[in-house]
This record gives sequence, structure tokens and C-alpha cells, in this order.
Amino acid sequence: MYILLAIVLLGVLITVHEFGHFAAARLCGIPVKEYSIRPIPLGGYCMFYGDTDDDPNGEKKDDPRNYNNAPVWKRMISVAAGPLMNFVLAFVVAVGLMAAYGVTIATPFVS
Repeated sequence: MYILLAIVLLGVLITVHEFGHFAAARLCGIPVKEYSIRPIPLGGYCMFYGDTDDDPNGEKKDDPRNYNNAPVWKRMISVAAGPLMNFVLAFVVAVGLMAAYGVTIATPFVS
């Protein structure tokens, strides 16, 4: 049961991480060519337009939609958004657990 739970939690982490890349790229105007979550092997992928070497003739090199032609700050945001979303998820889960279970506070002994 613990192994299944670990796989589900890892899947949630990967989904949130890749969604961070996807959402930030879309908000910055960088086209996303492919977004996928794969159960086997467990993982995910967010491919930006022009990010790979699938253009042997160099036809897409000067395309303004090409990821490599985007300003550096947009590329940095789209790359950093994945790990940032993992921190946001951890914060939301921690707040949710604190709200659901609370914190035991020691009270002083009063006689």
C-alpha cells in the first residue's frame, strides 16, 4: 500500500512541477509544443516550440516563436516555475494539514 501511495504522490509532484513550466511559458507568450504526463516510465515533459534540435535545416532558427529567441527573462521564468510550483504545493499542503489537524499548544498548569 505504501508503494502505491508513494507512486501517486510522486505523480502529483511531477504533474504540479510540469504544470508550472507550462503555465509560466503560456503566460510569457512562449508556445508549448507538447505537455505530457507519463505513467510508464513515471514522469512528465513540457516541450517548448523550437527548444529541440528537430530542425536539421535551420528553418525555425529565425522564427520569433522559437524558445531560444525569447528574451532571457521569459526563459528564466518558464524554467524556474517548475521548482517554484513544488514549493507552492508544499506550502499549500502544510497549511491544509495545519488547518485540518491544528497544533497542540501546551497550557500552563493552573492550580
